[in-house]
Amino acid sequence: MRGLGPVIRRLKRDLTSFDRTTLYREILASARDHGLPLIPLAESITLPADAKFVALRHDVDLNNVGGNVAFHAIEKSLGARSTFYFRLHTFHRHRRLIAQLRDDGFEVGYHFEEPATFAIRHGVKSAADLLRHDAAIRAEIRSNVDWVRRNYNSDLVSLCAHGDWINRKLAIASHRFVDDGLLAEIGLKFEACHLSATSHATYVSDVIARPGQTWSLDLSPAQAFADAPGPIHMLTHEASWLSDRLARAAENMRRISQGLTYEVTRRAPARLAYTAK
Repeated sequence: MRGLGPVIRRLKRDLTSFDRTTLYREILASARDHGLPLIPLAESITLPADAKFVALRHDVDLNNVGGNVAFHAIEKSLGARSTFYFRLHTFHRHRRLIAQLRDDGFEVGYHFEEPATFAIRHGVKSAADLLRHDAAIRAEIRSNVDWVRRNYNSDLVSLCAHGDWINRKLAIASHRFVDDGLLAEIGLKFEACHLSATSHATYVSDVIARPGQTWSLDLSPAQAFADAPGPIHMLTHEASWLSDRLARAAENMRRISQGLTYEVTRRAPARLAYTAK
C-alpha cells in the first residue's frame, strides 16, 4: 500500500477545487514592496550580475488557460512582466494569451521535451542509450524551434527543459542535450535551467518533492525577498494556483498513453525500437 501513496495524493490533488491567485498577487506585491523589479528571464540577462530583482518564470505544462490568464492579469496589474514557457501541445490553446503576452512585453519561450519524447517513442532503456541519439534529438529540437518561431513567436530567444516521468525513470534531464553551440546555431540566448544554475540566483519554486512541503527546498518567496543577496528566479505553475480538473484529466490521459507506448516499444526487438518517426 505504501507505493500507492503518491498515486492517491495525485488523484486527491487533481480532484480538489481551489483558487490561490489572491495569494499569488500578495506574493508579488510583497516583492514590489521590497523594491525588487519583477521581470522576464530575457531581461534579467541584460542586468549586472549583482543586481537585485525577481525573474518570474511560468512553465505551462497543462492546457489550464484560466490559470495562465490569471498569472498574466495579476502581473500586468502590478507592473510586472514574466516569462511563459509553452510545451508543443499547450501553444494552440493559449494562442490568444500568447498574442497578449507579446503585446504587453512579456517573454514567450519554448518548453522543450524532445529527449523525453524520443525516449518514449523508441523505448529507450537507459540514459547512456539516450545519449547515443544526441544528433537525432538535437535535429528535432531545431525543427520544433523553427515551428514555434513560424507559428507563435518570431522573436523567440530562449527555451526551457521540461522534466517528465521518463526523465526521472532514466535519471537524465532534458537540458543535457542543449549546450552553447546548439543555442548559437538556432539563434537562442539561453536555456532557463542552465541560466538558473549558472547565474548564482536564489531559486524559488512551487515544485514540491514531499507531502506537506509548500515550496521547493522549503525556501519561501518571503524568505528570498528578505534575505537573498542578489537575483531571485521564481518558478510557478498554473496548476498550483488555480485548479482545472479537465486540464489535469487530459494530462493524466496523455501520460497513460505515453506509458503504454513506452512499454510496447521498450519490449520491441532492437531492430524495431529505433525506426524513424
